[in-house]
Amino acid sequence: MLRRLGANGRMGQDWFTKYTLAEALHVRAEEVQKWIDQGRLKCRIVQTGILKKEILDAADFCEFCKLRRTEIVGRRLNSDRLNFV
Repeated sequence: MLRRLGANGRMGQDWFTKYTLAEALHVRAEEVQKWIDQGRLKCRIVQTGILKKEILDAADFCEFCKLRRTEIVGRRLNSDRLNFV
């Protein structure tokens, strides 16, 4: 099922980075960053040593999907894959 949907096991976590979310949605990471910058998608900053990592919680992504489903479903993503992610 994962292969058929073009997904992998790491997508089942309860959080994403902008890069893993972009990969799951078949969009560029810049598009996810644009959603974050515009306040459409919430993220939190986690300090990992010297680096800061932007983390997108699954609950925040679900809320984003409810409000903006038409932005992410289309040519690049079908609704079965979105429901899986």
